[in-house]
Amino acid sequence: MTKPLPQSSILDHSIWARLSLPLMLLSLWLPRAQAQDFDVMTPALQEQRQWYLDARSALARRDRASFEALRTQLSGYSLRPYLDYAELAARLNALPTAEVHDFLTKNSGTVLAQRLRQQWLQTLADAKQWPQLIADYDAASATTELSCQMLEARLRAGDTTALDEVSPFWNVPRSQPGRCDPLFNAWRAAGRLTPALTWERFSASLSAGQTSLATYLATLLPLRERQLATLWLETAKRPEALRERANYAANAPELTPILLHTLRRLAQSDASLAWELAEHYAAQQHFAAADALELRRYIAQRLLLQDQISRAETLLHADPALPSDSLVEWLLRDALKQQQWDRLDTWLPLLSTSAQGSERWRYWRARSLQQQGAQATGAAEALLAALAETRSFYGFLAADRLKRGYAMVDRPLQISDAEFTALLTKPAFTRAVELFLVGDETNAQREWQQALSAMNPQEVLAAGKLAERISWYRNGITALSQVSYWDDLGVRFPLAYQDLIGAQARQTQLDSTFIYAIARQESAFISNARSSAGALGLMQLMPATARDVAKTLSLRLGSNQDILEPSTNLRLGSRYLAQMLQDFGGNRILATAAYNAGPGRVRQWRAQSASAQPVDLWIETIPFNETRNYVQNVLTYAVIYGYRLAAPLPLLTTAEAETPL
Repeated sequence: MTKPLPQSSILDHSIWARLSLPLMLLSLWLPRAQAQDFDVMTPALQEQRQWYLDARSALARRDRASFEALRTQLSGYSLRPYLDYAELAARLNALPTAEVHDFLTKNSGTVLAQRLRQQWLQTLADAKQWPQLIADYDAASATTELSCQMLEARLRAGDTTALDEVSPFWNVPRSQPGRCDPLFNAWRAAGRLTPALTWERFSASLSAGQTSLATYLATLLPLRERQLATLWLETAKRPEALRERANYAANAPELTPILLHTLRRLAQSDASLAWELAEHYAAQQHFAAADALELRRYIAQRLLLQDQISRAETLLHADPALPSDSLVEWLLRDALKQQQWDRLDTWLPLLSTSAQGSERWRYWRARSLQQQGAQATGAAEALLAALAETRSFYGFLAADRLKRGYAMVDRPLQISDAEFTALLTKPAFTRAVELFLVGDETNAQREWQQALSAMNPQEVLAAGKLAERISWYRNGITALSQVSYWDDLGVRFPLAYQDLIGAQARQTQLDSTFIYAIARQESAFISNARSSAGALGLMQLMPATARDVAKTLSLRLGSNQDILEPSTNLRLGSRYLAQMLQDFGGNRILATAAYNAGPGRVRQWRAQSASAQPVDLWIETIPFNETRNYVQNVLTYAVIYGYRLAAPLPLLTTAEAETPL
């Protein structure tokens, strides 16, 4: 009889409960033999999973006897290599060379082999086991530190050709790890550091904003180059010094990167002056055509950002090479903001052919035609009708203008039993699924990525379908995206956490579709998602925001781990979303923009508007690209979730559509 899961198990009971139903359903459409392998209720596999977790626990508490007994029982289990790896990695400092080689041979090409090899090489380097490091070195597994230490090992062994391979590691626009210093010192002592290399790294470092490194590198240069470097450093601090043209009149090729870099910095504060000086220095230094064009486009962009729109338009009209899609789109949005349709028509033809053919600008071309009266009605409706056949923000807007239904274009994938059977014979994929089922999503994701990297598109689709059916939502979404299959709405827009979201919708009086759309956009239902800015969980809450909302609910939060817990995250995120909706008068457009960019910015944007705008115009002219796309996606996803929940709703409610912003 299968042992019950203990309360202390790493795998929480809620995970088993969440997975049981999907996996029982999975067993209905997989061939019976395969279904038994992946049915969480199969006693043999359930017992093996528990033994695996118990073995990890025994190893952690150094209960060697229990660990070995459990490991022996799991000789045929797909995750047995993870136990072998964990045990071996814990004692690498003892230098068990033969065992490491045996593991690497048995698990060649796997995620674990690559990880252990890298740890083994670092262990050898730290222990200064130079001959063994040379023998076992594998460039594919090496970090920068290991590469440096390997070259050092070769030097110690008398291989001076290693010096020929050092410069690519030294010549980078950032500081390298301290473990590279012995190698770099030997390289410099051998006379391999040239002024040209030093100047190249200095230039790249300063351009990358690494001022401290650049300052140090300047001290390594010969007198003439050091004077130029000092000039560059001083000019970078005070870009307006470029007015003093006599200081930059020398005929030196090193001046060109100084001027290109500093003119861009000057443009950030005074684009008009930067343009004037760029014209002078481009003629003096004979900037390469590509460099000159890139600089002029950058300065034109800064002119637009500094509200010198007429000047920028004049420059763009005067030089046929200057307009780029990003510059023209900025002007198109300004024309929309001012509701200057003639000006929109002037700039639209200057977009690239691909940009003109995008849904976005076809929609606005149609809107512009509608302003021209009855004579353009047919052309406008033809454009809108074609757009209305697409499942997208602009497609839904077009359908609304034509007063017709939305084209959902839902084409569920049909995966055969044979395809699933073939998929489940792939060891990396099997390990990925098992790791997910035991709650180790980090390692599961690594195995998944390796497995999919070796699959053809049809196999990737099958993997995505299977991921959705075992509630691994993120991987179902990304698998279909990887092969650009957009039309299985069940996989791409899963009804994840349906009970939790439904409960929060009732408690906050939000529509479930709104919560679903936000969570889908924010995290793609990755419960442990962490953004680079520090946002956490399904609804990507900043910790400070989560704690403020928790106080209003008298909910005590401990560590940030509490914020990641799905029920807590959905509760806090839904309450914050409801607060945004209340603050902005029940308008989802403004509430969504505030959820992404902050309520203060949204109020600022509205205050800066000279007059109220139609809703589609307001959304299109949101100043932040990220927030603009965010709002469009959330509104679109809400419609799709209405379809998925059999509760259709419009892209814009009547109140939202009829209330200018």
